[in-house]
Amino acid sequence: KALKQKAEARVKSAEAKQKRADDTRRKILVGAAILAMVESGEWPKDKMLEMMGQQLTRDDDRALFNLPVNKIKNG
Repeated sequence: KALKQKAEARVKSAEAKQKRADDTRRKILVGAAILAMVESGEWPKDKMLEMMGQQLTRDDDRALFNLPVNKIKNG
């Protein structure tokens, strides 16, 4: 019984790891597509920065886009 539980836990762990990897890859691909559209002029850079300003909360993430840091700290 213990061996069966251990095997099931290993399968669940592998599935969770793959799910996280797939999610990360999707995010990278979406980001690359948006950046390509901005660089080619298909999408205005100011609109992309506005969107990022609304979504990003961590100061180090905001710094990547030269966005002002949050005045209110989370946590």
